[in-house]
Amino acid sequence: MKVRILLFFFVCFYLGCFAQLKKDDALLGLGLNYTLAKTSTDRLDGNYTHNEKTTFNGNVKFGYFIKDGLAFGGLLLYNTETSLVKSRTVFDGWEEISNQTQHSKQISVGPFLRSYKTLANSKIAFFLQLEAVYQSGKLDGLQKGSLNGNPVWIKSPDGKINGVAAALRAGFVWFMRERVGVEVSFGNLTYNYQILKNYFKGSEIDKHPTGAFTGNFGLNALSLGLSFYLCERKS
Repeated sequence: MKVRILLFFFVCFYLGCFAQLKKDDALLGLGLNYTLAKTSTDRLDGNYTHNEKTTFNGNVKFGYFIKDGLAFGGLLLYNTETSLVKSRTVFDGWEEISNQTQHSKQISVGPFLRSYKTLANSKIAFFLQLEAVYQSGKLDGLQKGSLNGNPVWIKSPDGKINGVAAALRAGFVWFMRERVGVEVSFGNLTYNYQILKNYFKGSEIDKHPTGAFTGNFGLNALSLGLSFYLCERKS
């Protein structure tokens, strides 16, 4: 399915297009993404598990059109994620109630290259954006609950995240005014490499490197924003 969606986008990208965004124009873009996901499992014996995850992504970019329909510039990303897991487990006379939370935030910076193709005689332009960023962030967590009625409070190790990522993003811009566009980014192909270092009381206790290639065309990949074109568009 992801491959078919990507192929469809490439077809749309190159059908009957001509560039309206000219060399020496400038681009200022702002984008936001917010998602909330919940799942629950309740059993007749009273055991249950509830999961909730909230994510917020924001980005700011500034670019310069080095040629017609092709912009190069810098990108700043800010991401936060909060997850909550509530559970009740009864086993062999023991009852455990737990509320676990984990919060992470991350800042990424790097260059981007964006190519536009404007549909003939329309105010809609499709784009492909290639970007590479350096990532830095941190995470922490906490578990509160009770074991057979006795309070339990556990602080998880603090974590520091460093890494790099490269992504190809797809989307379109609708020009609601001559110099203002409403922007929708609806999918990405990303390679992400990160190193997570966990610390307890200031001392490093372990390190976890991870690398993964992902394709995302779901709702959590949908980003809405505004783009401002600081020089007059010409057709």
